[in-house]
Amino acid sequence: MENRIEKCIACENRNFKYYADNVILRLPIYICQNCNLHVTGTSQIELDAVLSNYYKGDYWDVMREQGMNIEHTDSYSKGRIRIWTSQFKYVKKFISKKSKILEIGSGHGEAIIEFDKLNYNVIGIEPDKKNVLHLKQILKNCKIINSKADDFQIEEVFDLVWMSHVFEHLSAPIEFLKKIKKNISKNGILFIEVPSVEKKNDYRTFTKTPHAYNYTAKSLQNIIEKSGYEIISCDWFGPPSKVNGAINKLSKKLLNRDFYPYYPKMLTGKYSGEEIRVISQLKSKK
Repeated sequence: MENRIEKCIACENRNFKYYADNVILRLPIYICQNCNLHVTGTSQIELDAVLSNYYKGDYWDVMREQGMNIEHTDSYSKGRIRIWTSQFKYVKKFISKKSKILEIGSGHGEAIIEFDKLNYNVIGIEPDKKNVLHLKQILKNCKIINSKADDFQIEEVFDLVWMSHVFEHLSAPIEFLKKIKKNISKNGILFIEVPSVEKKNDYRTFTKTPHAYNYTAKSLQNIIEKSGYEIISCDWFGPPSKVNGAINKLSKKLLNRDFYPYYPKMLTGKYSGEEIRVISQLKSKK
């Protein structure tokens, strides 16, 4: 669809309102007045051209210059490891050590490295060549492939497809979800985490991120279901407070377990969550 705001891809509503300009992509952002999906850009062709140029840039080089290191001891890497720790607890009951996992958008590699340490079988897809070279040198059980999310071609079938803070960057999410259906096993699951735009009094500024879409839980679920999947779970998550941290630390000391099941992230409500997590599976044929 050439005009991105002619009809909402999530709910098919035709009523959009201008919100603000995306200062990174230099394109307008519109909000669907029914499901609150945030849409960047009016023209699909223009957005794809802008995104292509942006990702040819030096994003990861800038991150490296700002302190991201190959030992993964910098603040960015530590934060991503904390996110993975919580996400893994969220999906763990759906997989086993024999599960085959496809990670789309490995980035600097925190997730695939943690999976590798636990001897999981993971193939990662990552467009940044320097990230891929770095990961090839340290991964023992897992593999990494240099490719864009939209371009990779894999015929293998996986028990888990993992997408952490990648889905919001895709300019054609429904087409992408339909494409990867062939890579998901009959009982396999798709895990997606994206930022939520539903948080009240949010300190984050979504005009300063290179996102093609920003999601509410409703709009994200609609898109997943329209693409041929069934929702298993959908929840909001946020960071712990100091009190939460103290309680969990005491529980670990006394009981040797987390008091909060998804720590170091907290299960929250709609208006306090900073991220949305969804687990889905292929729609059953009846």
